[in-house]
Formats: sequence, C-alpha cells, structure tokens
Amino acid sequence: MANKESAPKNVGTTPKDFEVNRLNFMRTLLIIFPMLFVFSSCSFAYIIPNQTDQLHHIQKPRILFFTDAENLDKESPYYDAVLDLKNQYPKEMSKMIVKEDRKGWKNEVDELPAILLVNNDKVIVKVEGNVRSKKDILSPLCHALDRMNTN
Repeated sequence: MANKESAPKNVGTTPKDFEVNRLNFMRTLLIIFPMLFVFSSCSFAYIIPNQTDQLHHIQKPRILFFTDAENLDKESPYYDAVLDLKNQYPKEMSKMIVKEDRKGWKNEVDELPAILLVNNDKVIVKVEGNVRSKKDILSPLCHALDRMNTN
C-alpha cells in the first residue's frame, strides 16, 4: 500500500485542473494567432518603401539640388546660380531640397551635380553635369519659374 500512496494521483483530471489547462491553452492561442496574422501580413516592402520613384511625391513646384561631394570643382556655377535664385525667387528657393546622392532619382538624374525644377510629378527643367557658367543654369530655371508664377 505504501507504493499506491506515493504514486501521483490522476493529475489534471479534476474539473478544476481541466479548466485551468483550457484557459492556459486559450491564452496561448490568443497570443499566437494575432502575432501570426501581423507577421504574415508584414513584409519589408511595406516597412521600407521603394525609393526608386520619388518624383510622384512632389505635387508643388520644388527645386532639387543634387550635390557631388567628390567633384566640388564642378559645383561652383551651381552655387552661384542658387545664390542668384534665392534673391530672385525667395519663396521657391526656401523650399529647395538638397540631395547628396541620386538615391530615388536615378531615372531623372544621370550626372552630378544637377538641379531640377519639379512640379506635378514632372521634371520641368533639368540641368546636370559640368556647365560653363551660372547663366546655363539660370536661363532655363528663371524662364520656367517666371511662367509658373504668371499662371
């Protein structure tokens, strides 16, 4: 009889034990299923959006300047043009965006440095690469900005 008394009784067979096990099982399911649902619907494409098409995010006139830190000697006319543009078009230039690389703009920008005037998902003016003088930059930009301001 000593052996029968030391043996465990039927563990987990009482209604109370059954209810506790059932509640633990339900809690586990309530934690696991929502997590599976969330993780299965996520992918890196939603977390990190595709950066190759930035043009479609610009709806208002915006000037973008793409700088080339490796070839600063090419940028002198661009800096001179930017200073003149700030004097002539302070409102438009206050919203200028400076980019240090072509990331997200590889379809629009072939060579650095570059300056773009973008409006309503379209590149209106693009000047890129080595230019002789600031007039090569100012002429098309001023013409386009004047037309946009008169409309």
